[in-house]
Amino acid sequence: MKIELDQAELRKQAARGKLAQIIHGNDDRDRASALGVVAATMRESGAVELSHQMLEEAFQLDPSNPELQRSLGLSRCRFGDLSSGLALYDKGRWKLKSFQPVYRDFPQPEWRGESLEGKAILLWAEQGIGDQVMQVRCLRWILEQEPRRVAIECDSRLHRLLQNNYPEVEFYLQSVVPDQELTGSDFDFQSSLFSAWKWTYALSEDVRTPFAPYLKPDSNLVDRFREIWAKNGWNFNVGISWRSQSKMTGDRKSISPKALSPLLKNPKMQFHNLQYGCGSEELEELVPQFGRRLLEDTSGDPMNNLYQLTAQISALDLVISVDNTTVHLAGTVGTSCLVMLPKFNDWRWGASGTETYLYESLFLIRQNQTGSWTDVILQAGLKLREFSEGRQG
Repeated sequence: MKIELDQAELRKQAARGKLAQIIHGNDDRDRASALGVVAATMRESGAVELSHQMLEEAFQLDPSNPELQRSLGLSRCRFGDLSSGLALYDKGRWKLKSFQPVYRDFPQPEWRGESLEGKAILLWAEQGIGDQVMQVRCLRWILEQEPRRVAIECDSRLHRLLQNNYPEVEFYLQSVVPDQELTGSDFDFQSSLFSAWKWTYALSEDVRTPFAPYLKPDSNLVDRFREIWAKNGWNFNVGISWRSQSKMTGDRKSISPKALSPLLKNPKMQFHNLQYGCGSEELEELVPQFGRRLLEDTSGDPMNNLYQLTAQISALDLVISVDNTTVHLAGTVGTSCLVMLPKFNDWRWGASGTETYLYESLFLIRQNQTGSWTDVILQAGLKLREFSEGRQG
């Protein structure tokens, strides 16, 4: 074949049974794209090792393919090769149409790892709230270089929390039209926070060491939560979140509330609602599925008041959640958290194991079979009992 096939066309060819013919053809670029489609299918079924092998083979055939650069970059990150993985991912993704809406076209030169001593840098957060919380970890390394000025454009919901933790940094609300202060010539460099990650990793002594907590909640709010709960006799408090709002992967990552009911049967524990987007009416409707009513913080809004939500999470003894913003917030403040993952989970959680270098307080529980949460709930129940017994001891 003489022309390069795009992903949509390759999927059509696959449906017609012609993908194998393309893979064994003579055109390297088409073969690479076809292998990429098969790798995506393998990855979505949970066969991440086989998917990774196919991506590496495809990349050898067509190393300039931006979709392969993006996919293989994330796959390498999944298997622990963060240095080349982040660099390759970043090299490919900005060439793709799907990432153009994410890119912030600031006029300053892109930071490529140069020394920041005495320099001014503008950083901009990207993607979802959980992603932005995860990306902020690189700020510590940047500040250690003693830059003259650091400014960050972030989601408005994170503004207060981040500003309280990093008073030496200027935080601006992310908007369609950037603040004029950010487009000026005072900055020597600009970078996405996630893009900056690949450079700041070189400054870490051991990138595989799990991250200690790097955000502190409002201690007065934390104490208030604990005092209220103690007055009501709740000695072991557990936060629950069961749904992801992601348009692309939310259904795969979310759990039916009814499936969580075995975890909520212990009368000695008080369970708290951490599910953003779930109001009082929905909680009332879910009582038959949960088997009990979750305690709700009616003074805050978990969807928008992340400052208060972070304090609530910090006050809890344990969090049990699917892969969403909740687990990132728990990790940043050091609250123990059981993370329930689907068979095909995001690259950041690796390919296996119960620990993650992203946050030291997280315990990962993975599906053994696509779509089945039975084993996950069973393991979560055992860990819940282990945590409660340890607390009581």
